[in-house]
Amino acid sequence: MRHRYEEAQARDRVRERKERTRRLIQKGAIVEKAMPFTNGMTLAELETFLTKITKALELRGDLS
Repeated sequence: MRHRYEEAQARDRVRERKERTRRLIQKGAIVEKAMPFTNGMTLAELETFLTKITKALELRGDLS
């Protein structure tokens, strides 16, 4: 009985990881489509860029 429970938990973890991977890929594709100029950026540059945009929008009150 315990073995089946552990197998079910392992399947759930795999499913959740695959769902997260798919979601991250989709979000990355949206960023590339909406802001094609980011394609040449490193991951660190992209993170800095998106952080700056987010902070600016928060200061303007456009994000809640």
